[in-house]
Amino acid sequence: TAGLVLLSVRASERNAYQRLFRERRMEKIYVAIAPWRDDLTWLQRRVSHLREDVAAFLRMREADPAEGLPPNSETWIEPLQCLGPDARFARYRMRPVTGKRHPLRVHMAALGLPFVEDAFYPQVRCGPNDPEDCAQPLQLLAQALAFDDPITGQRRSFPRTRRLDASQCHAQNPLNTGHVQTPSNLRHRHDGKGVCGACARAEDNRVQAEDSRRAAGHRRCMREGGR
Repeated sequence: TAGLVLLSVRASERNAYQRLFRERRMEKIYVAIAPWRDDLTWLQRRVSHLREDVAAFLRMREADPAEGLPPNSETWIEPLQCLGPDARFARYRMRPVTGKRHPLRVHMAALGLPFVEDAFYPQVRCGPNDPEDCAQPLQLLAQALAFDDPITGQRRSFPRTRRLDASQCHAQNPLNTGHVQTPSNLRHRHDGKGVCGACARAEDNRVQAEDSRRAAGHRRCMREGGR
C-alpha cells in the first residue's frame, strides 16, 4: 500500500498515538482502483469476521457464517468515478473502522472487486520469495489520516495529494481509452440508495482542499514553534 506512514519521534509518547488505532479513534481514508459493478447498492458497509487463511501465506479470509464467529472488521466503501468508456473499472474511496490485516483487500475481493494488481486476492499470484514487480504496483493508496492529538488536543490531518495511476487498469482492459465517466445509476441520486457521482467527486475535492489547508497550518505552526 502506498501513501502515508505515521511516526512518533518521542518514544515516551508513542503509546498515546498507538492507542488511537486500538481504540478506533484514527480516521483513515483509502482510495483504490478495482472493477466496477453496477448491480451493487452504494454506499456499501462490509462487516465480517476476518481470520488467517491457513491455505495461503499471509492471506486473510472471511469466516463462513456457519463458523459462528462475531464480526471483527468493518469497512465503508463508495465509488468516486468509473474509468473508461465501457466502465469496467472504477475509483473507490474506503474508510476502514477496524485494523485487521488486509481488511480492504479481503472485503473488496469478497464483493467481486479485487484491486488492480493485487497479487494475493482473490488468488495468490506470487510466493514469499518471488520478486515484486514495482512497475505494476497494487492500486491502493492511503490518502489521509485525521485524529485529535492525544498530547496537545489539536485536530491533526495528514493528506496525500498523490493519485493512483489509472493506466494500470488500461492494460487489463484494451478497450479503455482513459476517459472518465459516471455511470447512470450514480448520477444525481440523493435518495439514500446510491451515491451521486458528481457529489462524491465534489466532496472528495472539498475534503482534500480542507486537509491541505489544515496540513499547511500545521507545518506553519511547527516552523514557528521551532524558532
